[in-house]
Amino acid sequence: MKIAELEEYLIGNMGELISSCIGVCRESEIPQTMRLIEGLVYSGCDYCILKTAIDKITLPTIELSYRDGRIAEFILLEEAIIELGEESAQVIDRTYFDERLSELKEFGLITEEDANFLKNWVRNSRVNSNKE
Repeated sequence: MKIAELEEYLIGNMGELISSCIGVCRESEIPQTMRLIEGLVYSGCDYCILKTAIDKITLPTIELSYRDGRIAEFILLEEAIIELGEESAQVIDRTYFDERLSELKEFGLITEEDANFLKNWVRNSRVNSNKE
């Protein structure tokens, strides 16, 4: 799935997604549309909408426990990877994913073994352009 296809899904299902996030989204925060921009950190209502959408679509995902006990889920798209944390999400261009893994190692959140595991997962995973 491409970023544009995920955006289409978000826009086309916004009402249902917002209904699922009603406890998180305040009226002033509810987006009319949602664009996925690389490097932008999504939190609050936007995070809830994105996470709910990802839960409804079949995409290659993998979870990893950070060394501080938090859990992150990585979602593979054709041209990007979404890092979905417990409270925020970020879209990372695939060409910068190794750099992101280096940052996570520098902060002591993952080990070299974890980084290699994620790199291999990205390299060996297949991404389909089909929506459920």
